[in-house]
Amino acid sequence: MEDQLAGGIVGKRQYDTLHISLLGVDEAYQKFGVGSKLMQAMEKHAVQEQVKTITLTTKAYQALGFYLKQGYEVFGELGDVPMAGTTKYYLAKKISR
Repeated sequence: MEDQLAGGIVGKRQYDTLHISLLGVDEAYQKFGVGSKLMQAMEKHAVQEQVKTITLTTKAYQALGFYLKQGYEVFGELGDVPMAGTTKYYLAKKISR
């Protein structure tokens, strides 16, 4: 696994909010804390940039439990999005300085 990309995270700032649009961890590295470390790095960056809130979305079949463990709270959900039988969740976390 040497020289292999373990994961990555992408976010975009808009005013006082940072939206995480992508968090991906290679399957071989899941359960080793890579996702948590990426989230912590993004939150540290948000504090340095004086961001007040981080937002993200996830679907029922993705990582809702992971984000809840990271301290994010669901503020909205849409049923049957993006397809019937699936729920899309909207989450946010206030950043303290």
